[in-house]
Amino acid sequence: MLIVYILLFSAYGVFAITTFVSSVKDALTAKFIFEDKLGISARKLEGGAVDWHEIVAKILELQQSGEYKIAIHGQDIKDELVVAQRIMRRENFMIAFFNEDILDLTIQLPWKSGGRSKRKFYSKSIEWSVYFCVLSFMFNHKYQIRPAFCMDSIALQRRFMFCGIAHVVFMPFLLVFMTLHFFMQNLYNFRTADTPKQPLGPKEWSNVAK
Repeated sequence: MLIVYILLFSAYGVFAITTFVSSVKDALTAKFIFEDKLGISARKLEGGAVDWHEIVAKILELQQSGEYKIAIHGQDIKDELVVAQRIMRRENFMIAFFNEDILDLTIQLPWKSGGRSKRKFYSKSIEWSVYFCVLSFMFNHKYQIRPAFCMDSIALQRRFMFCGIAHVVFMPFLLVFMTLHFFMQNLYNFRTADTPKQPLGPKEWSNVAK
């Protein structure tokens, strides 16, 4: 069993390193575009001196003047809508999953009439699983829906099974980590609050509401 955990953590380490290298590469590319092409320094971005609509306006200005053209898979950026659609492509599909009730987030309850709970359960791990199993395989390199994705339901089922097994394996470690993180983050505020009878933890929207 120890060997299995070592292999799993090794695989996770390789995945983390690969993700880190990819993130650094994307960050350097973004730094080059912002500073050299758009003339926006990192200090302005960190200080909030530049709004998003100003960044998009600069990109469109360079696009129309021909000084610096940006083409996404051969398609030129024509207006703000194209930029927003490219950035929010996956998130828009996730919103559609909720609006159309495609994702069944209820839990099977044998002792309840009807068999399922009325409350929906949606956590960060479930969100990651949906992104990994569905949205990461749904689009091709042009961000269009792959026909093979719609036809291969068995592969989708296998990916969900893999995520389920991974959750079971790592659940003890995640449970201990999240419990310690929760108490360390909220215990001080709970002890120093004017009304200590309030429930422990901040009041915020649930993941389903977000």
